[in-house]
Amino acid sequence: MSIFLESVMSRIQQSKAEQPPPDKIIVIFKSVLEYNTQDPLILSCILSCISALFPYLKYAQELLPVILQKIFSSVVFSLPGQTKSNRSKAVKNVRRHACSGLVRICKQYPSLLAPAFDEFYEHIKKISSDPDQLSQMEKCTLMEALILISNDFKDFDRQSKFIGEILVSVKNMWMSDEIQSAFSSPEQFMSFIGVDQAAVEPSSADTCGINRSHIIYCINNILGVIKRSRCPEEEQACRSGRFVSNWLDNGQPVYKNPATQHIKELLPNLLNLIKVMNTLWEPQYIQRRHPDFAQAYHLGETEKLTVLGIQPPYVDNMDFQNNKCPLERMQNFLGTAYDTSCHILGNAGQCLGPDIYFEIPSLAQHFTQSSMIIFGNPQLLPEYKMKSLVRIFLRPYIQHCPLSCYQTCILPLLTAFCPLMQLRLTAKWTIIDQRSADGVLVDDNPESDECVEDQLTRQVTREYAELLNSVLLYVKRQDDQQTNSEAMNSDDNSEKQSNVKEPKLSEIGQLVMDNESVYPAVILVIFSGLSWDDTSICHKFSTFCLPIVKYVSRETSAS
Repeated sequence: MSIFLESVMSRIQQSKAEQPPPDKIIVIFKSVLEYNTQDPLILSCILSCISALFPYLKYAQELLPVILQKIFSSVVFSLPGQTKSNRSKAVKNVRRHACSGLVRICKQYPSLLAPAFDEFYEHIKKISSDPDQLSQMEKCTLMEALILISNDFKDFDRQSKFIGEILVSVKNMWMSDEIQSAFSSPEQFMSFIGVDQAAVEPSSADTCGINRSHIIYCINNILGVIKRSRCPEEEQACRSGRFVSNWLDNGQPVYKNPATQHIKELLPNLLNLIKVMNTLWEPQYIQRRHPDFAQAYHLGETEKLTVLGIQPPYVDNMDFQNNKCPLERMQNFLGTAYDTSCHILGNAGQCLGPDIYFEIPSLAQHFTQSSMIIFGNPQLLPEYKMKSLVRIFLRPYIQHCPLSCYQTCILPLLTAFCPLMQLRLTAKWTIIDQRSADGVLVDDNPESDECVEDQLTRQVTREYAELLNSVLLYVKRQDDQQTNSEAMNSDDNSEKQSNVKEPKLSEIGQLVMDNESVYPAVILVIFSGLSWDDTSICHKFSTFCLPIVKYVSRETSAS
C-alpha cells in the first residue's frame, strides 16, 4: 500500500484529469492514522503513507494535530530493552524516517504548520532536552524542520533571531577554546579525535569519540541552517520583510539571508578544520597514527563497492547498530567530517547569497595565502578526497560567485588549484596508460585496490572536467518564450538557433585565458585529456578546444 500511494498520489496531484473525491481520500487518511503497530517495518510504511496523503490535509485540517502526534511518536519510537546506546538499525531507520518525513512536510506545506510554530518549537525543545532520547542527527533534522516553517514568517528580523537562538549551543561548542585549539595543528587534531591513541571499546568509554561527535554535531547543524534558511520567493514579500540588503546598478535588489550573519563567523574555523584534515596526509603525520588506526584514512569496504558500482551485501536491520569497530567509527568520522565541510562551503554561496563572497574577505585570503595547505599536496591527497573537494565544494562555489568577485575570490583559487590538478591527473593517467601498455587489466579483479584507484581517477577527472565547464563556458540559449515551431519556421532560423548554442568562453573563462598563472595548466590538461582512455572524458574536453583556440588566436592577432 505504501509503495502504491507513494507512486500514485503525486501523479494524481499533478494530473489535469478529474481528481478522486477528497472525502474518499480522507477516509483512507484517517484509517492510516488510526493504525497502530510496534513493528518497525510496518511503522515505516505508515509514515510513507502519511507523506503521500499529506497534500489532502487541506480538505481536513482538523487532522493536523493527529498527524503531528503520529510523526512525533515515531520520532521517539523504541522497542522494549533498547536504549540510545543499543538501538537496532530498524528502530533507528523508523526514527530517521519520521524526522525526514517531517522535514518534507515542513518544506512543502509550511503555511499549514506556521500557525502552530510556537507549540511545534516547544515540543521539539522538550524532547531534545532529554539526553537519552534523541541522537544528534535527529536533533539536527528536527531543527531543519523548524527553519523550514520559519521561512514562512517572511520577516527577516524574526527569522534571524530564531536562527540565532537555535545556533547558540553550536556556536558555544564550535568557538570554544578546546575545539579552536584542536584545529590549530595536525598534532592537536589527531590527539583530539584519538587517531594517535589505542582504540577504545566499548564506544561509550571512548572520550575521543565524544570529541568527534561534537565536531559532527556542529558541522551538521551549520549545513542544516545553510541549506534550509531562505528568503521569500516573491519580490514584494522580500521588500516588506526587509530582506533587501543592496541594489545593483541595473535596479535589481540584492537579498540577504537571515542566516548569513550567524554563519559567517563560524566559517573561519571550518576552513581550519579542512586545512588540518588535508595536512594529515603528510608523511610525518601518517607515522603518528596508532597501529589500531593504520587503515583509518582508507576507504571503507562499503565505500569501495559504491565506487565500483557493486551492490553492498544485505544487512539485517533488526541487528543492533552498535557493532562497528573503532576503526570503522574513525573511518566514518573522517569521511563524514570532510564531506560535510565541503558541502558547507559549496552551499554557502548558493544559499546565503552574494554577501558570503563580499563580507568574508578571510575566505579569499585563505585561498590566496594558504592554498597549498587547504588543497593539500596533490601527490598525497587521495582521489576520493579530491573528488569531494572538486564536486561538492569548488563547482558550486564558482558557479554562484558574483561577477564582481571573480578577481578576488575565483582567480586566486584557480591559480593555486589548476596547476596542482594538471600535475596530479597527468601522473595518474600515465600510470593507467602504462598498465594498459603492459597488458595489465584491472577488470580481471574488479575489487582490487588497482581497480578502485582506476575508477576513482576516472571519476575525479570527470568532476574536474565539469568544473572546467563551469569556469570556461556559457551557452547562449533562445528566449524561453519562443516555441520550437517558431524556431523551425525557416532555414535561417535553424541556422541562428545553431549559432546561439555554440559554446563560448564565459567572463571568468576569458579571465582564466588571460592569466599566465592559470591558462597553461588548463590548456595542458584539456589537450592531454583527448588521448586518455575514457570516452566521456575525451568528449567533454573536446567541447573546450574550439572556444579556447578561437579566443587565443583572436587575442594573439590583436596583440
